[in-house]
Amino acid sequence: MVDSDQSSGGLDSSNNVLQGQHDNNGNDNDNDDSASPQPPCIVVNDLRMLAADGICRNCSSDTKGEVVCCYECKSNFHATCYEMKDNRRVNFTDNVCSPSLLKSFNANTESKQKSKRFGNFLFHCDSCVTLANLRNAADLKTHVHTLETKMSKLDADIDTIKNLLLNPATLHGLSLTAGNCSISPTLSPVNSNHETGGSNGVVENPWRDSSRVEKLRHPASVIVSEGGEKVPLSDLKTIITENNIFVDNTFENKKGETVITTSSQADRTKLVQSISKKFPKSDLKQPITKLPTISISGIRDEITTDDLFETIMKLYPDIKSLIDSGETFSVLSVRKQRNHQTEKPLFQASVRVSNAIRKLIENRDNFLSIGLYRCKVYDHFYIKRCNKCQKFGHYSAQCKASNHVCAHCTEDHETNSCTNKDTHSFQPSCANCKNSNRTDEQYTHSATDRSCPAYISEQHKLKQSISYYTQKNW
Repeated sequence: MVDSDQSSGGLDSSNNVLQGQHDNNGNDNDNDDSASPQPPCIVVNDLRMLAADGICRNCSSDTKGEVVCCYECKSNFHATCYEMKDNRRVNFTDNVCSPSLLKSFNANTESKQKSKRFGNFLFHCDSCVTLANLRNAADLKTHVHTLETKMSKLDADIDTIKNLLLNPATLHGLSLTAGNCSISPTLSPVNSNHETGGSNGVVENPWRDSSRVEKLRHPASVIVSEGGEKVPLSDLKTIITENNIFVDNTFENKKGETVITTSSQADRTKLVQSISKKFPKSDLKQPITKLPTISISGIRDEITTDDLFETIMKLYPDIKSLIDSGETFSVLSVRKQRNHQTEKPLFQASVRVSNAIRKLIENRDNFLSIGLYRCKVYDHFYIKRCNKCQKFGHYSAQCKASNHVCAHCTEDHETNSCTNKDTHSFQPSCANCKNSNRTDEQYTHSATDRSCPAYISEQHKLKQSISYYTQKNW
């Protein structure tokens, strides 16, 4: 058997494959007794193994130039045994190799350059191959036994965990060890708000703990109104720094008022007291809480808003618990989804949720199951845009502008009656970007374009006004 290996050979001699090695005469030489126990060497009665005088015991011929040496046991073998028939040499079919392969083997072995380029051709006798296979089989059997032992222990641990889950009362004060993992659940008191409402040691529902979700429900924000005494930003910074008040965000709303979002209700109270003490005539108020709006996309079947609400209540007990405790989950609309790639229409729902429910959905990787499918949940920042003047913040029914502004070309006519957009050289123009002093390249789109920089800027402002997105730590 001849194989090729780029490094050290098919069987690494450093692994002590053989318990004993046989010499050219087939005699055994024992290794050091201190070596690790190995399977016994199986010496195959190979007639091709050369005798002491170098004569092949199989064909009784001179083997000069036709010898290969086993890489493992270093025994020499006649590579091309033959017999003479009709004064013609006939090679045996079960030889180690053919004469041409033997020639390549010897040339490659003798040439160091070829050895570096192509690697070494190595020969392993049947005895060494058999021994290596036995050793590999023994190692494999050991590995299989180890895996079976670990799997049995894992099955026992899984059964233990299942029993604990079926009887949650046993979790109190229990330290569970599964494999190398230690689990020590610590359940803090939750004001007797239990999952099942009982007082017999059942698992508490953390979403009913007012102390845990207070910050999600009631953002700690303060508005410094323009109606009272003016409070400079420099003084606000001094007050916040001197009183060690933790602030998440500070921004200016559309009315020009300063809005400060603190990290907790305690920090908000401290901020209000500090500002009132230094500026007694200041007008401080708490902003109206803006709730996140989400979009549930990819709904396969047409569904009403009421049916969607009932579906969520049935499938998600944790969301139902929050709704029952006063949290908001209001399905605003369900409409056909645009730009879908399926033959059957998909539907998309807009839902207004409280901060606690939005956080719970985020912890579910922003997926909700509706019917037989999982639907992706996105944050939705809906901006009002007037179809008359194209400005943001109101609809055409509340518009006070006297003239129409075209959403396509910004000229003084209704958008639906625009004829400029049908011309060959027409280039759209956005009224909102144009009025915000952006460059020509930035307003060469219609006012209805979702990638409009002015529209995206309004979305960013809306996001900044919603406490769920401005608070960094929940």
